[in-house]
Amino acid sequence: MNIYRQELRVNRNSTVIWVISLVMLAALFLSFYPSFYEEAEEFTRILQSYPEEVLLALDIDSTLVSSYLSYYAYIFTYMLLGFAIQAMNVGIGLVNREVNGRTAEFLLSKPVRRYQLLSSKLLAALTCLIFTNILYTAAICLLSPMFATHEVDYGILLLFSGAGLWMQLLFLMMGLILAVFIQGIKSPVIISTSTVFSLYVLNMLSSFTQMKGLQYVSPFQYFDTGYMIEHSSYEWKYIWLLAALIIGGGFLVFTAFSHKDIKV
Repeated sequence: MNIYRQELRVNRNSTVIWVISLVMLAALFLSFYPSFYEEAEEFTRILQSYPEEVLLALDIDSTLVSSYLSYYAYIFTYMLLGFAIQAMNVGIGLVNREVNGRTAEFLLSKPVRRYQLLSSKLLAALTCLIFTNILYTAAICLLSPMFATHEVDYGILLLFSGAGLWMQLLFLMMGLILAVFIQGIKSPVIISTSTVFSLYVLNMLSSFTQMKGLQYVSPFQYFDTGYMIEHSSYEWKYIWLLAALIIGGGFLVFTAFSHKDIKV
């Protein structure tokens, strides 16, 4: 429990900053909606003038401002980038921070098994990410009635936030895998940001080309907001794939960390 509490203290400030940043960014985007809705016809006409390929790449359609959920679905795509960067940065820091701070040898010399050490750190990371997700969701539920022009379907909003949590879990595991196999990462934020944006570009490429099989490469393709609004559900083939990737990644991390020489 001492390791868990210490890890929470280490991540406390950054978690608060991420929560505030995500909520403020979402609030800024949502504040534009009433103006867009009033000029919906003109805005739709402008969108229709763009080439179809551009709209596909940006995941925009002519119904973008026709309803609050359609508009929120679009901006939520960018919120996912924030969730992913935060989660991957936390994942890298779980192990990388001890190596760079020269405290790994001290921790590993304690009468605590490696899997217990990593489990405590991982639990603390999950606590921070879930805390971020819950506060963000609560803020969105409070802000939505202020900007929506019609009744809000809170079930869909919760569905979107659930998608954010899945993405957090995946990128947390990706960051942890990098930290275990690549010791001494000097710039976790740069690694996290470049990885997330690279996968997002693949998402745009997949939408643009409609190439068969490419949608499985980028996790941003796993949550089609239009599908979620229409069916009030996820596409379960992607959920099972995500679950397999996360569980498989966890098994890989614990196995590798238990046998790896930690250089300090």
